[in-house]
Amino acid sequence: MFFMPGCVVVAGFVMFCTKCGSESVFKSGFVKDEQRYRCRDCGRQFVSTRHKGKSETEKLTAILLYINGLSLRTIARLMRVTTTAILMGMPIRHFEL
Repeated sequence: MFFMPGCVVVAGFVMFCTKCGSESVFKSGFVKDEQRYRCRDCGRQFVSTRHKGKSETEKLTAILLYINGLSLRTIARLMRVTTTAILMGMPIRHFEL
């Protein structure tokens, strides 16, 4: 693998700035036991975070269940999330039957 000088590689992945997308980042201490990084181009400090939320497959499943007549509460129970998460996090509210 070839990486540009000045880029940080974590677990085989190149770190990118969350603001400008630059690969030119460096380690800049710790915050709450997580590694902090700083962008050389724009100066933004950030922490690499894990993806939160449901996958696109799970969202599509919830939409299909809704289209097939299941109530939002039933879908929330099946998906193990709150009904608010179904309403706000998934684009179900844009569909009209």
